Amino acid sequence: MSASSTAAKFRYASTRLFSTFTTRQAAMARRSAVAISLARKKPPKKTAPKLKRKGVVRFSPLSSRIATAVYVDQEAKEYDDAGLVIEDTTPPTSFPLDGGIPPASSSSEACVAQGLDFDDASVALKSKTTGELLRATIVLQLCRLPPLVAYGRRMYALACKVLGQKVTDVAVKATFFGHFCGGESEAELKPLLQRMKALGVGGILDYAAENDVPEADKDERGEGVVSARTFDYVNEKMCDANAEMVERAIEAASRAMEGGEGRTQFAAMKLTAFGQPALLERTSRVIQALQVAFAQLDTKHVGTLTVSEVREGFKLMGVSLSPDELEALLDTMDKDKNGTIDSTEFLDTLSPLDPASAPLFTQAITPLFVKSDEHLEALEADEILQLNSMNKRLKRVAQKASDMGVSLMIDAEQTYMQPAIDQVALSLMREYNTDRAVILNTYQCYLRDSFQRVRTDIDRSEFYSFVFGAKIVRGAYMVQERRRAEEMGYPDPIQPDLESTHRNYDAVAAFILSHKVSLSSGAPPTELTEAEKKTRRRRSKTLLMVASHNENSVLSTVGLMSSMGLAKDSGVCFGQLRGMCDHVSLSLGSNGFWVYKYLPYGPVKEVMPYLLRRAEENSTLMAGAGKERGLLAASFGPGWGWARDLLIS
Repeated sequence: MSASSTAAKFRYASTRLFSTFTTRQAAMARRSAVAISLARKKPPKKTAPKLKRKGVVRFSPLSSRIATAVYVDQEAKEYDDAGLVIEDTTPPTSFPLDGGIPPASSSSEACVAQGLDFDDASVALKSKTTGELLRATIVLQLCRLPPLVAYGRRMYALACKVLGQKVTDVAVKATFFGHFCGGESEAELKPLLQRMKALGVGGILDYAAENDVPEADKDERGEGVVSARTFDYVNEKMCDANAEMVERAIEAASRAMEGGEGRTQFAAMKLTAFGQPALLERTSRVIQALQVAFAQLDTKHVGTLTVSEVREGFKLMGVSLSPDELEALLDTMDKDKNGTIDSTEFLDTLSPLDPASAPLFTQAITPLFVKSDEHLEALEADEILQLNSMNKRLKRVAQKASDMGVSLMIDAEQTYMQPAIDQVALSLMREYNTDRAVILNTYQCYLRDSFQRVRTDIDRSEFYSFVFGAKIVRGAYMVQERRRAEEMGYPDPIQPDLESTHRNYDAVAAFILSHKVSLSSGAPPTELTEAEKKTRRRRSKTLLMVASHNENSVLSTVGLMSSMGLAKDSGVCFGQLRGMCDHVSLSLGSNGFWVYKYLPYGPVKEVMPYLLRRAEENSTLMAGAGKERGLLAASFGPGWGWARDLLIS
């Protein structure tokens, strides 16, 4: 079977999968949608009542693009970004790929053909010294203790109080920090990166110092809800310092893989390091309310608006723009100049994160979003200045990554900030991903709306002709997200069970790969037009980071690459956390695949929140790391029987 016909099958199967997943998610949003104002006003701990009042618009904070519910005369109509009506269907009981993903046997055969062996202890652990093996033994055993995970924060605080910060940090660095992190500084990273490079493994550098949300802000997120991996906003100077740290990580990544035979180098960043998290949350709610405004203007329910419909709608809603200002805005909105405006054009033009349109959010277009959320107000002038400053920092680091040949991954964060993060990532992609994937957005596949978001963003890449870049993960905020959803009374944004997350993850990977190898027509390459050849070249540059510890997902992706005719160096990358899943990473690296270890670094004290969150979010994964413990046990020679007994006990 040719690569093009195989790709067509994959794309067809993935599209079918999209319809199944999005209908299921939209149905849940329709049944239990809550007011967006809950993000600002603490409600009782119960499910929000069904909507009955005419003209009321409510939706859950799953995503700005999962669905928008507009209630008129007690009838609900829901649309996705493409303007398609989402019908309610029975949740699927099986994964309808129709051969899209190769069955386990074909994936296994492909992996055997590639020389992969995840059961070979000599390959998996040959890079570790005896001291590192002993440390891994201790750390993995301690991770099996539920009390250590549950009370890790308190135990660390108590140790600092009793033993002192210095002694405690020395102990942590010798155990958990040394196992999971790359070091405290770039100087400590360098020898580690060189060792990894010799094994065919790259590094994803991330300055991982982080803080919790200030106490004054926690009430708005619900009692007991700790915001994970969110930078504490101190002032604009601190944001400038964070941006400089990301720039240094980009420089280190560029130096680390010199002579790496064309391999992509990566650095990672959190958007909350560049601006105030509370402002990102507020901006996300404005973006969601603007989507509702578009749906309200779309009275014909066709998913697009004519320029005249937008003009009249703005006037009816009380938008205070002069005729000249309004016409200039409408001309900007109609990006393809076809006389109609879809939700992508609408939302990408009216963005508080765009310096060109940000001033409009102080007063002029306030009616578009405050009528959808009574607790939203016009943005203040100083907030606009902060958003503009954040954009300048982001463009500076993006330009640095572009100049140095590094790809920059924007990490996902909590759902109540994600719409703003997505908007920023897509805006940077449009500007910098013209020839290669400089910017990658992250999609958490344990979220119900993740497949829809990927599909929508790929559509955006086609509309704006930029190279799509994505990192896909299962997710890192499950504890916080579910606790917050329960306390604030909105639907759980997480997939109903682990198997659903696995299916969704593999479906997202399949869909992105099918986009990478697809052509703009079914004709042979020799019969393509110049425009189609250009589209084909752009799609082939799609960069995917499959960040997963799940062997089945890795094997499935390798099988897809084989079926689609994708080479090992074609821009499909694999990533795992340092200290976890080494048997997968080193097997991939020794066989020529592009594989990377996520290397958080920074002072022990400042990286501790990251380590503690990893312990919480991955407690089940680490406690069940039986295979890794078995491989460790097999690596010990004569005289180390006690270590083997400890690992297999």
